[in-house]
Amino acid sequence: MVTLRHLPHNCGAEVEVLSILDARPMDLPAGKAWFAAVRQIAPDERMRLFLQGPRDATDAIDEATAEELWKGAWAALVLGGVEPKIRLRVSP
Repeated sequence: MVTLRHLPHNCGAEVEVLSILDARPMDLPAGKAWFAAVRQIAPDERMRLFLQGPRDATDAIDEATAEELWKGAWAALVLGGVEPKIRLRVSP
């Protein structure tokens, strides 16, 4: 199950972590807001992907739409070469 959460404008710490993982600044264009797509991957373990969307968009979306957003965001990470960086950081 995937849920979408609208992040407050002052979510600097979360975006800073994303910036470090992606090795580039994560500037937010005017009129945009940060959203987090959250998926439970195991009991008590969740993974979040950060997305930009219109500032006035809602995070009250159906599960199928949230799943599609997750798949698109994850595909962009894999194609962008971020997945190996994540695996290195979370591997024991």
